[in-house]
Amino acid sequence: LYKAIQQLDQVLFHAFTSKYVAFAFVPSDIVYAQPHVVVARSDYWTFLSLQSVVHSSWVEHRCSRMGASVRYVPSDVLETFPLLKAPAHVVAELDTAGEEYHEQRAAIMRSRNIGLTEFYNLVHDSSENSPDIVAFRKLCERCDCIVVSAYGWSDLAEGLSHGFTMTDYGERYTIGDDVRLELLSR
Repeated sequence: LYKAIQQLDQVLFHAFTSKYVAFAFVPSDIVYAQPHVVVARSDYWTFLSLQSVVHSSWVEHRCSRMGASVRYVPSDVLETFPLLKAPAHVVAELDTAGEEYHEQRAAIMRSRNIGLTEFYNLVHDSSENSPDIVAFRKLCERCDCIVVSAYGWSDLAEGLSHGFTMTDYGERYTIGDDVRLELLSR
């Protein structure tokens, strides 16, 4: 791992056990503890793909759980996930959207002085209607449409129908079960 990431300034990181699928960029020159997950990628398009409803649906479908938390086992969810193979112009669009997602999330977390779990608690709370959180939900919808379209599923992207849904992990701001099943079958 350290050899694979030595040329990168930052890498993607995910906690082994987490309430949400929540990737973050961390410096590549630190010591990582097992069993946390380090992805040897530093680009925003990969970040967006892994933060998308496509990947979170895959994770929730394939992962084991610890209570209401996902256990992000790379061999079960990351190595089996069909990561996008998109042309350069699509990657550029994903990269731009991924950077916007990352920056808006970071700005909200800084302004509220909260971490990732507290942030996503707000995003997935149907009683939370602060303008910054509502705007972030809209950004999530747009980003999910971009990712789904990048897979070549424009027909599905038009009908993602985000909203609050009760899942095995509690209430989530996500797509409905019928759309999720179609997405997973593809």
